[in-house]
Amino acid sequence: MDAKQEELSIGLEGVANESKPVSKEIDNRFSITEKGSKILYAYSNDPETVAFTEKENKLTANDNNPALIKTMLEVAESKGWENITVTGDKEFKRDVWMEAKSRGLDVNGYKPTQQDERKLDRLLDKQNSIGQERESNLSNEDSQPSESDNVANEQSIPTVSEEEREEKEKALKTAYKTLDKEEAIEKYPELGKVYEVAPSAVAFYRSKGGTPEQEEDFKTKATDKAIEELAAGNKIPDFDVSSYKKQQKQTETRQEREIDYE
Repeated sequence: MDAKQEELSIGLEGVANESKPVSKEIDNRFSITEKGSKILYAYSNDPETVAFTEKENKLTANDNNPALIKTMLEVAESKGWENITVTGDKEFKRDVWMEAKSRGLDVNGYKPTQQDERKLDRLLDKQNSIGQERESNLSNEDSQPSESDNVANEQSIPTVSEEEREEKEKALKTAYKTLDKEEAIEKYPELGKVYEVAPSAVAFYRSKGGTPEQEEDFKTKATDKAIEELAAGNKIPDFDVSSYKKQQKQTETRQEREIDYE
């Protein structure tokens, strides 16, 4: 991290409540080791790359990555933190504030704008809608529809036409490439997920030794693929390194290494 940059950190404000173990997902994604007074969270698939560290009730990130912020806040929650203080650049503090507030945590260190408040309201509404849908699905688990009902339901599911998909894809790509992040998400909230894919793809690319010359192309392929999935009406999966592959030419120079997106 550049010494001139303000530390990207999430710290405990006040006293923590009862802690609980971190999720199995975090255990699988990260290699967690103690080094002196610090706890290092390194990527399981790349143990040499530390994602963030923990020391004296503070979590410090090595880069501004939305997916990483979610993990850090999950760790904070596992430690019983309900009030936190965030430091860092404006984008980092805004992303931490948004994610933390959506989890019901209190945040110091960032003053949200009216646009931030509106975005949070939409996010909370979406979470409530998903929660209600899950409850409805659970209440209907005991209901076993007949085979004819299943066929009718499958036939009634609307599909996205090729023309609609192409128009949607074009609109999303135009917004993503020409508008500021906040404006693009304001117009198309679903693009928020695409902005999570981009830094995750870059972090993975760098961890695998990709060359700077090819980095932008790799990120573009990743985000284009995410937008194509959105346009087709599909859910964008969480960034999964298994969906990427590394191709290394058999040469002695590092400049000839490249990573391709599948």
